[in-house]
Amino acid sequence: MNDGKVRTAVRCRAEVRGVVQGVGFRPFLHRAATARGLSGWALNRGGEVLLEVEGPSEEVRDFLREVREGGPSAASVRKMDLRWIDAEGGEGFSILRSRSARPRLSGLTPDLSPCPDCREEMADPEARRHRYGLISCSSCGPRYTISRGLPYDRERTAMDDFPLCPECAAEYADPADRRFHAEPLACPACGPKVVLEAPDGTSVDGDPYRAAGEMLRKGAVLAVKGVGGYLLCCDAAREDSVARLRGMKGRPSKPFAVMVPDLEAAGEAASVGPMEARELQSPRTPIMLLEARDDSPVCRQVAPGMSTVGLMLPSSPVHRLLMAESPRFLVMTSGNPSSMPIIAEDGRARRLGADAMLLHRREITAALDDSVARTVKAPGGDLTVLVRRARGWVPETVPVSFEAPEDVVAAGGDMKATFALMRGGEILPGRPVGDLEDMDVQAAWTRDLRRALDTYRVEPSVLAVDMHPAYHSRRLARGLVPAGRIVEVQHHHAHLAAVMAEEGMGPEDRAVGLIMDGTGWGTDGTVWGGEVLVGGIARFLRAAHLLPVPMPGGEAAAREPARMAEALLLACGLPPRHEGLRRVAESGRLSPRTSSAGRLIDGVSFLLGACGRAMTYEAEAAMLLESLADPGEAGAYTWIIDDGVVDLRPGLLEMLEDGAAEAVRAARFHNTLADAMAAAAVREAKPRGLPVALGGGCFANALLLRRTLSRLDESGVRALVGRRLPAGDGAVAPGQAACAAARALRDS
Repeated sequence: MNDGKVRTAVRCRAEVRGVVQGVGFRPFLHRAATARGLSGWALNRGGEVLLEVEGPSEEVRDFLREVREGGPSAASVRKMDLRWIDAEGGEGFSILRSRSARPRLSGLTPDLSPCPDCREEMADPEARRHRYGLISCSSCGPRYTISRGLPYDRERTAMDDFPLCPECAAEYADPADRRFHAEPLACPACGPKVVLEAPDGTSVDGDPYRAAGEMLRKGAVLAVKGVGGYLLCCDAAREDSVARLRGMKGRPSKPFAVMVPDLEAAGEAASVGPMEARELQSPRTPIMLLEARDDSPVCRQVAPGMSTVGLMLPSSPVHRLLMAESPRFLVMTSGNPSSMPIIAEDGRARRLGADAMLLHRREITAALDDSVARTVKAPGGDLTVLVRRARGWVPETVPVSFEAPEDVVAAGGDMKATFALMRGGEILPGRPVGDLEDMDVQAAWTRDLRRALDTYRVEPSVLAVDMHPAYHSRRLARGLVPAGRIVEVQHHHAHLAAVMAEEGMGPEDRAVGLIMDGTGWGTDGTVWGGEVLVGGIARFLRAAHLLPVPMPGGEAAAREPARMAEALLLACGLPPRHEGLRRVAESGRLSPRTSSAGRLIDGVSFLLGACGRAMTYEAEAAMLLESLADPGEAGAYTWIIDDGVVDLRPGLLEMLEDGAAEAVRAARFHNTLADAMAAAAVREAKPRGLPVALGGGCFANALLLRRTLSRLDESGVRALVGRRLPAGDGAVAPGQAACAAARALRDS
């Protein structure tokens, strides 16, 4: 800009932190600086971007504002440290080679589904990447699942196995190209190729997507290599194909997710609201749990007994091209035996027993399942909550308002097992891998934690673990982390701490925790799970809880709802339905007592006929009871709160004597539980002027969450609900990390 005025040059050095690697941030800086005629440079360093920019003061400050507020859609600037230094002169803005530094926890970014530009290019017959299944650019494509280290540069990704052709190299080096410094860059000439292979490894002739689609129409089950691992797929409208897939996975009744090509198809299978449509089309492309339509073309075998269906749009170019040649509704479920981690290796995938494999040779360095979310109607407007935090979110960090004085490793729990790291003001949750009772899951969890410790150069001084002395996570972590200090965190306090930390609350803040889940070792040595806690991130008091009842056979009761049903009948003074179970329930030695909301729900599910005697997958009884319940029913049964004990026995007796339909009784039970626990929380929160934080796996239940939020709103109490972290045990490790850091700050 030349208006005749003399402009003194200034120079600023900035350290930019947040989601700023793998999202086209450096190309964005180049374009923004060049457009203003500024000079300088930018580079990746650890998990941050370091830059210097020079020019007239007004233009430099305008540039810095755009960096903070107007970067790429997938980027997120959380902090910018600025230092004004002496001007050096020079021309042009350059992207320099990355520097090695201790990586920030936010150094890797999640994988992103194909952007509009790549989708358009892939569909263009004249384009060089027409129908190329691994198309990507600076705004989309794999990130975390191809990374081999930090800083995030091509030589530290799986794409280093595929040297760029001259045309791709020119795009990579061109500041005006949208593939400028796009590390997953490839094309049909130089990148991995997508092929369809028979079980013996021989290639199937013809276009792989068309051939795969034809096989699916004929009832085949295929293994498809997605972004984070292999998915097994079949025609979701064919009961014979779905039944065969269930046999292959050893998964007799757990719901499958369904992939659809677009929102129109989604609307044929389920009720899709505006917020749900936005989530389905977002770059994260999660599985959304939606209310299924009665006239859905998806067969009942996909989600037996469920009122909901999990739908997702294509999450990768391979899936998009496959959907264009296939039936409109495809089951897409993790390629693994039931309860095992998702398979990412080609050799292991061949043992899944699929009729063919649609795959490519790009290595998946970090396996990752699809994320699951659902939208819940709330007093202040609909909100979306996570059920499973995986692809699209992992490895995104959760920023908190206080900084850990030292590196923290948190081991989490044993169900939906994951770990978390904390450094500075960031918490990095790992991916969920399954139940640590299984040796394969333990091996996957151990590999993940070891990889994270190496990638981020963690030097842990603190290891946070669950109080349960027999947890595998506790034992495995102690074998990997030579921490100087072990911090035990009660399970439900970890849930409270996770919500508070995510909400930006600090160690001195207080809240009431309304935590409902299946199992957690209590400070009194009993099994907790329906709790009202008062406290902060560092410490808490137990203020109220559900009436403890026997847990016949201990852990066996978590798998067999019939056992909890007998315990509820005993608690209500009713005659036994099963003499053997009654004797077990009456034995203090064989039946520890529990205040668990999850076990209460299991027992009611059996009493109302929603589930069978034993569960075939985790939370089956609760999911079937929620699906049975009439969502329009507003009535509830009687409950009592006496000296901090929430007693639902009067309501259970009313439920058993109620002549209404099972759907009505199931809804009234949900309402009763929500009303009673919300009232107990309000009694603690309102006099103290505190918010109520909702946590625990029971709040993945939309009926419970909606009713609880309504009751808190009616009482004038603010509710806190996690958005970045799931309600269930995926939040335990982050909560443990926050708690351990808060205690370290308190003791320092």
